[in-house]
Amino acid sequence: RFLARQEPPAAPAPMANAAPLRPIRESSSQDGPTPAACVVRGIAAGFATALAGGGAWVAVSIAVGIRIPYVGLLVGWLVGLATAKASRDESSLLLPASAVVFTLLAHAYFIPYFLVSPWFWLSLAFACFNAWKAAAN
Repeated sequence: RFLARQEPPAAPAPMANAAPLRPIRESSSQDGPTPAACVVRGIAAGFATALAGGGAWVAVSIAVGIRIPYVGLLVGWLVGLATAKASRDESSLLLPASAVVFTLLAHAYFIPYFLVSPWFWLSLAFACFNAWKAAAN
């Protein structure tokens, strides 16, 4: 009996609600960029948008002679949007944080005016909030 041939144990029954297993595959260039590359691309796009938007805002303010704090809201939203779109909706805490930092940099020219006007503080806070929300999806 001890040396008698035994039947192999039966395989467990599959679970009814279990998701199908995906095969593990090697990463290739056809799969698209890695998540780290998406984050770097998002940060670079946010920086470029902050430079362009902040530069245009400063140029228009100097040309017209009026400091318009509400344009900063648009700049903050555009920085967050560019960060989110360029990162292909990859989630990382670096993306909204960098969008806020770049929004602050876009407002850097107007820092002396922030000291005397509460409206500039309010627009800066709202622009940073817009950048965070847009980049965080």
